[in-house]
Amino acid sequence: MKLVAYKKYAIYGVALFAFSLTWLLVVMPISIRKILRHEVALKKGWPMRGMWEKYPFPLLFHIYVFNVTNPASVSRGEKPALQQIGPFVYDEWIEKTSVQDHEEDDSVSYLSKRTYRFNAARSKNYTGDEEVVIPHLFAVGLINGVLRMKPDSIFLVAPALDSILRKPESAFARVKVRDLLFDGLLIDCNVEDFAGAIACKEIADRYEHLRLKLVGKKLYALSFLGTDNGTATQARVRVKRGIRDLQDLTKIVSYDNRTKLTIWDDEGCDRLHGTDGSLFHPFLDRGGREQLTTYTPQFCRSLVASFVAKVGLGAFCVQLLRYTTDLGVDGLGQAEHKCYCPGGRTACPRRGVFDLFKCQGQPLVVSNPHFYLADPAFLGAIGSGLEPDKAKHAIEIDVDPLIGTPVRARLRFQLNIQLQPVQEVPLVRGFPEVLLPLVWVDETLDLPRKFVVMIVAAHAIIGLSKLILMCTTIAGLGMCCYAGLLLYNEKRSSSSLYPNNGELGSTAATGNNNGSGSVSPMSGEEQRSAFDIIKTKIFPNR
Repeated sequence: MKLVAYKKYAIYGVALFAFSLTWLLVVMPISIRKILRHEVALKKGWPMRGMWEKYPFPLLFHIYVFNVTNPASVSRGEKPALQQIGPFVYDEWIEKTSVQDHEEDDSVSYLSKRTYRFNAARSKNYTGDEEVVIPHLFAVGLINGVLRMKPDSIFLVAPALDSILRKPESAFARVKVRDLLFDGLLIDCNVEDFAGAIACKEIADRYEHLRLKLVGKKLYALSFLGTDNGTATQARVRVKRGIRDLQDLTKIVSYDNRTKLTIWDDEGCDRLHGTDGSLFHPFLDRGGREQLTTYTPQFCRSLVASFVAKVGLGAFCVQLLRYTTDLGVDGLGQAEHKCYCPGGRTACPRRGVFDLFKCQGQPLVVSNPHFYLADPAFLGAIGSGLEPDKAKHAIEIDVDPLIGTPVRARLRFQLNIQLQPVQEVPLVRGFPEVLLPLVWVDETLDLPRKFVVMIVAAHAIIGLSKLILMCTTIAGLGMCCYAGLLLYNEKRSSSSLYPNNGELGSTAATGNNNGSGSVSPMSGEEQRSAFDIIKTKIFPNR
């Protein structure tokens, strides 16, 4: 029976071990990949597609405005003193319109639409009717634009501003926050003088590119978000669906029907690469050795985010990968950034800012909020009101490495405008040379709890399945070991029962020898003695 038992244990153990190990190392990874492909690939009718096309929840769009408290002093060349006002919080609803599938290359194209709705409950008693003092965006923007594009025409700027702005006394303006962000600052082009007419003709020809809104006859509104609110973009984005290859999920194929940019006059900087930022491919490297690259149309460039730490998902036993990036460029320190220099490769600004003129046609400069990570000279040019803080101003993206979904994000940026003295324009003749912050934005994503629970459940199911298979694999190995132990004991018992050099063998070997090397037959006494020894071994208690 013992022989049958060890065979049985051996057969069951080998079968269980092989089955469990095969499921753990082969079948389960294939099954998980197939399940995730169905869950996250952007095929029409599959679960992720609907959520990707129209977010079922809003992002929170926090805006902080910088109020210049000493405009007269700045006009005389002193450092600006700033006061941060906000947050003004808006629910940001994101959807993709005019969605088209392209089966030939497993891609999908769309137009992006964002709608902003004021969230009074989160705005801490701010209403948008608060007034702030800022540089007049049209006046300073026109000066900077002419200096960049047509410096020989700078002498026309002063009379044009007198005509369009009705002889302003200062280059600063007191405006409502609501007008600055959405409703717009009015630009009245009903003018007849030569300089004003030339400027207004340029506006009429390019007002959409300049992000102005036509609100009446030769009347335009200038704001940061007014032209974007509730309006689909004109540029079509095309990305991979990830059906054929999950690793390609949401990778950019083309933007505005082009497979590369024609902005930076450099093959590397004009290259379209990365995802659209909505999703990343599943099975990210859990050690953070993989960078996340996202193409950002607002900046006409790809941003590369690097891993910084592993963070927990609330009270759940799930670890997310945290990434960060820097919006500024370093044309002087990094060769690959030289193509972003506004004055060409030989005229690069200090580290930490990015000029948007070539991208948007607007004389704005983007940076991290409060010049976080930028060259200290930018902060030193501001008298007061800025305090860079990593916790408040750094970009953070927490991604689930299994599914590739951003669970938490803090996308932060600051818009600045260059102030500089221009002798031909009396309004700014006494200005200091300073990059002046206007507003900064904290766009936040916190995945709602029901979606977090789904992610946690996926991790739990996979983790539990792996644990069960590991236990059964160990159990199978244990059964094999137990079968080996039974076999060992069986052989040991057999050796003990019929010893080669034991008492029976000694008795037989020491029988009468006739001198020729042969053993003589045992006598009756010897045979009875041998029998007694065998009986004692088999029945020791009798």
